[in-house]
Amino acid sequence: MTLKDDYPWKNASMDSYDQWGMGYRQCVSFTAFRLVNRNGYNFQRHGFSWNANEWKRNAQNLGITVDKNPVRGSIAWTSAGGYGHVAWVYEVKGNNVTVEEYNYSYDGRYHYRTVNKNSFENYIHFKDLPTHVYNKIISKKNVSLGKLFDQSNRNDGIYAAGPWNTGPNVVKVDSGKNYHNKIVSVTQEAVTDNNVTWYYVNHNGKNLGWVDSRAFQAKVYSTIVSKKNLSVGKRFNQSSRNDGIYANGPWNTGPSVTNTRMGKDFHGQMAQVTQEVVTDYYGQKVTWYHIKINGKNLGWIDTAAFDTKNYNTVVSQKAIFVGKKFNQSTRNDGIYANGPWNTGPNVVNVGTGKNFHGQIAQVTQEAVTDCLGQKVTWYSIKIDGKELGWIDSLAFDTKNYNTIVNQNDIILTQKIDQSTRNDGIYANGPWNTGPSVANIGVGKDFHGQIALITKEAITDCLGQRVKWYYFSINGKDIGWIDSLAFGSHVYSTITSLVETNLTKQINQNERNDGIYANGPWNTTLNAINVGTAKTYNGKTAQISKEAITDLKGVNVTWYYTTVEDKELGWIDAEAFE
Repeated sequence: MTLKDDYPWKNASMDSYDQWGMGYRQCVSFTAFRLVNRNGYNFQRHGFSWNANEWKRNAQNLGITVDKNPVRGSIAWTSAGGYGHVAWVYEVKGNNVTVEEYNYSYDGRYHYRTVNKNSFENYIHFKDLPTHVYNKIISKKNVSLGKLFDQSNRNDGIYAAGPWNTGPNVVKVDSGKNYHNKIVSVTQEAVTDNNVTWYYVNHNGKNLGWVDSRAFQAKVYSTIVSKKNLSVGKRFNQSSRNDGIYANGPWNTGPSVTNTRMGKDFHGQMAQVTQEVVTDYYGQKVTWYHIKINGKNLGWIDTAAFDTKNYNTVVSQKAIFVGKKFNQSTRNDGIYANGPWNTGPNVVNVGTGKNFHGQIAQVTQEAVTDCLGQKVTWYSIKIDGKELGWIDSLAFDTKNYNTIVNQNDIILTQKIDQSTRNDGIYANGPWNTGPSVANIGVGKDFHGQIALITKEAITDCLGQRVKWYYFSINGKDIGWIDSLAFGSHVYSTITSLVETNLTKQINQNERNDGIYANGPWNTTLNAINVGTAKTYNGKTAQISKEAITDLKGVNVTWYYTTVEDKELGWIDAEAFE
């Protein structure tokens, strides 16, 4: 029986009376109803007044026991409140009683509460209900089984504090329907005296409770008794085995587990172990690995499929660009080919960091290895463009240098613009590309001047790239400066200038070339247009200088021209026949 309001006149007028002559929805009417309908007691008035405060005296006059000992179905009685109060005892637990009642708050409504038994003065025993008979557990043992819920034709309860009906504290906490077709781990088995076998079950690490063993399919699965993340490298050895590889879990841990590959297919290869579980099948424990090869998940396989040696596994790898200075003053790190140390049987030592102490290396890749939780960061390095191999990141000073990822000879002429900047100028390389790089000046000192750029370098430090120019002014080498130190305009560079003595006829029939003073077009700020060659079409010109300019790889030849003893200026050589 459960706590519930089964009083049939819950909506009746409180001014009317029930069949026992008691006001509807009063405590006495509800209590009389419960005595008749729950206890089976033939309640009669016997000519008495049955106000609540009179129930004790009436019962005693009828020879009914009245004491201070509550039992299920007895009537709790108090004379408090003038009219007194009666309630029906639903349950007794120790010194506490749970009672059901009406009109407790003078509202004519159902109510229940749990109080100390001494909250009532006496208990009247008209016809108490028998003490509940519980099932006894006649055997109990630890087990380790995997079982599949099958609730297609059932709806089993799941109970806390023991199998159903084995004690007063046993309560239903869930339903087997909620786990239909799911695998659970059975950790205990109990048999009750009504010949029912019960399982204590766990699902995904959570204890559910006790459920009838008939709630499951008959097949027994392996149960997963432990599971943990792992990071270790193992080498397949299938010379005398041929282990299955399983998807959706280790072998026999559920109905969806399937064999997808065989270990023989990977004999001699390296695998990355990411998880380890231990299964139990009737006491036989097996350890399984979840593995990857080349980043691809393969599945679960028996740990006996591998050599016993543990390798480091590469848990992350990425391309980076950073410069690092070797510091082997207190170390002597090995350099390894084919991967960081101990990441596979083909990894070999090819050198020692001592040989490069104090040098700058270019780091091109970073890998993190793990062997049973011990992580190490490794760098793949170059020196002077030559691949050396992998080395522990602790082989270097902590300072990060910029690494030169590209360098070219170029020819550009640009105007230095420091109106909103003040860039440093560096000797021995662009800024921060090595310990010997030094600041030798500032761009402000050359603001507005035209520079000849002869080298271009791109540096990278952890993904931040900068373009640098090596430049000279008026034939003097200055140094390296950020390319943003210049205005956006690119000037033509005079790559050749020679004296000459030529006579040529100007031909502008299909052209209209400009004439420029202070240099060929676009070679300086002062190279200005002073006329047009059309004016001199067909005339003979004396040429005293020849210049070749370069603008982003496009070369143009220019002539310094005189006509009829008048110096005109510089004209494109294509303007002449």
